[in-house]
Amino acid sequence: MNRFQKIMLLDSAEIDLDEAFIWYELNNPGLSIAFIFEIDKFHHISKYPQTSGKQYKNTFRFVMKKFLFSIYHKII
Repeated sequence: MNRFQKIMLLDSAEIDLDEAFIWYELNNPGLSIAFIFEIDKFHHISKYPQTSGKQYKNTFRFVMKKFLFSIYHKII
């Protein structure tokens, strides 16, 4: 049985997500909603944190499949 890990976003990461949402909405209305749905899929990181590609020591990178966006996270 896997335990869920706590996920905490840095303030700078939240700003990046907000800016990406706005950019997608301005450049292709409606695509911003698809972006949010894709971000919601990364919840699997909390259950399977090591399934993302390892970048350095305990830092991992989750690459979004439909958008040019990556989420870096650490296992603490």
